[in-house]
Amino acid sequence: MDRNNILEVKELHKSFGEVEVLKGIDFSLKKGEIVSIIGPSGSGKSTFLRCLNYLEKPTKGSIVIDNLKQDAKNHKKKDVINFRQKTSMVFQNYNLFKNKTALENITEALIIVKKIDKRLADKKGKKIMKKIGLEGKENFYPSELSGGQQQRIGIGRAMALENKVILLDEPTSALDPELVGEVLDIIRLLVSEHISMIIVTHEMKFAREVSDRIIFMEDGIIVDEGTPNEILVSPKSKRIESFLGKI
Repeated sequence: MDRNNILEVKELHKSFGEVEVLKGIDFSLKKGEIVSIIGPSGSGKSTFLRCLNYLEKPTKGSIVIDNLKQDAKNHKKKDVINFRQKTSMVFQNYNLFKNKTALENITEALIIVKKIDKRLADKKGKKIMKKIGLEGKENFYPSELSGGQQQRIGIGRAMALENKVILLDEPTSALDPELVGEVLDIIRLLVSEHISMIIVTHEMKFAREVSDRIIFMEDGIIVDEGTPNEILVSPKSKRIESFLGKI
C-alpha cells in the first residue's frame, strides 16, 4: 500500500443475485483527501460506499484501510468488526436511534464500540453538539429535531468516533432545500480539519468547492476522474457534459 494512501480498493465487484452492480472498481484515497462521487442514479455509488465498510459484502476484490486488508473471498466476522472501526458512515436518512436523545446518539458508539467511560463520552459529545451548532439540544429526541438537525447529529456521531475515513452517502438528499445549507456548512467544517472523506453527492457547486478530486461513476464503473475543474467545468467526456447539463 502506498504510504500516502489511507484507502486502496482493487478490482471490487458486487452482485445482487444475477445483477452486477459494481463491475471492477480500482480506487485510492490519500490521507486528508476529499473525494466526491457523482453520477446518475443506479450507477453503484451508494453500493460502493457500503462495500467500503462491509455494510454490503463485496462479491470479489480487496479493500485496504489504514493497512488493514479485507479480501472478499477470505475474511472472518471478527476482522469485519475491526475493519468497520476504520470508517464512519453518514447516511441519507440520518439513521439515528429514535429512542435515544441527540447526545446519546453521538455517544452510543463511543461507549459501546470504543469502550469509553460514559462521563468522558458525554463530555466529548457535548463539545461536538456545540461544534455542530446544536448546544442546548442534547436531551431532544430525533422526532423533536428538524431533518437538518438530525443530519447534523449524524455527522456529529461520525466526528466523535474519530475514525480514519468518513463516508457520506448523499447527506443532503432527504432534506428540504432550505435545510441543505446548514448541513453543508458542517461538512465544510470537517473539510477544514483535513479529515479523509468520500462524499456521494448531487450538490455540484458544493462538490466543486470542497473536493480535491471528483469521480464520475456510471453503470458500476468509474468512467472518469479528475480535479473539480476537469470534471465539472471543462469535462472532456460528452457523457459527463450531458449529465451536468441535465442537473
